[in-house]
Amino acid sequence: MLEVYNKRYENNIKKFLETGNPEDLGDLQALKIKDYGKILELLLKLIGQDAPQPVRVEINNTNNTTTNLTTQNIEELFKLLDNK
Repeated sequence: MLEVYNKRYENNIKKFLETGNPEDLGDLQALKIKDYGKILELLLKLIGQDAPQPVRVEINNTNNTTTNLTTQNIEELFKLLDNK
């Protein structure tokens, strides 16, 4: 299905990128941000990037030790900072 859309709109998009003229987009001008979001969501699912990705942060402090933070640790850190 994505290939169909690609074939249909490829030239319109290329021309718009060259000229900057919205008229070159043709009926793609009617694309709403909500529709764009749905397309992105579908693409992310197709390539397996829709699941939350783990975040790893390393902090080198003044004692030359390394601290590994997880998303859970970061949430706890923010709670502690909010209480100060």
